[in-house]
Amino acid sequence: MTVPEEEAALPVQAGPRTVADLFGVPFATEVARRDLAALGEAIEEFRTASGNLPGDVEELRVVWQALRPGEPFPIDPFDGLWYGYKVEADRFQLWSAGPDPEDPEDDIRYLSRAGNRT
Repeated sequence: MTVPEEEAALPVQAGPRTVADLFGVPFATEVARRDLAALGEAIEEFRTASGNLPGDVEELRVVWQALRPGEPFPIDPFDGLWYGYKVEADRFQLWSAGPDPEDPEDDIRYLSRAGNRT
């Protein structure tokens, strides 16, 4: 079987494409900011109800599914992976890999307020 000449000239995209690849960095940046705010809101809701923060991103997924049934867990629009999540004492931070996943300088971050963690 031969490939028609016009199809053979098309560039081949290997692997899955991200939101940033499909719609550009400005759009992906807004998606990341919106997602991080929604995740932060869910974490704060959980903290208010339980007095604790999810311990890691796996636990955060469980919390998200419990608080937002039917809504898919947000995925970083820049690398297609889960957003970063880290707990430090009574604060947490969330982050997106940003336009250059290898460069932490362009990460998009959400920093929580201090809370009463038990």
